[in-house]
Amino acid sequence: KNVYTEIKCTSLLPLEDVVSVVTHGDCITEVKMAYVNFVNHCYVDTEVEMKEIYTSNHIWMLFENFTLDMARVCSKREKRVADPALEKYVLSVVLDTINAFFSSPFSENSTSLQTHQTIVVQLLQSTTRLLECPWLQQQHKGSVEACIRTL
Repeated sequence: KNVYTEIKCTSLLPLEDVVSVVTHGDCITEVKMAYVNFVNHCYVDTEVEMKEIYTSNHIWMLFENFTLDMARVCSKREKRVADPALEKYVLSVVLDTINAFFSSPFSENSTSLQTHQTIVVQLLQSTTRLLECPWLQQQHKGSVEACIRTL
């Protein structure tokens, strides 16, 4: 962690821009993976004290998009159409970001949790649906369960 680098990165790529790219209908999974990893490393899991992410509506738009991708990964697999990139994105990047955000002491003190309770419930429901997917491998069950506990 490097505070100067984190501040520089967030000034070069604002959260609003990241969210508009990731939530765009034509955004491919690989781009989502890169951008959400950026959010996790430069906005959520940082030493920076200005934590705008916990008061911004943008992160909640991103979380709503996560629920759509979680539903997509479940439905694709039910149709026997594996999408390895989407699975990796949801099971690694999305779950890591949710865990980091909701594990932070900043999120516990955030009033936006009450404001966006519906999205938190949707995230919990989507994560629970993931756990119920018959194709979910044992190695990923632990991270899905951890995410459910965090939520």
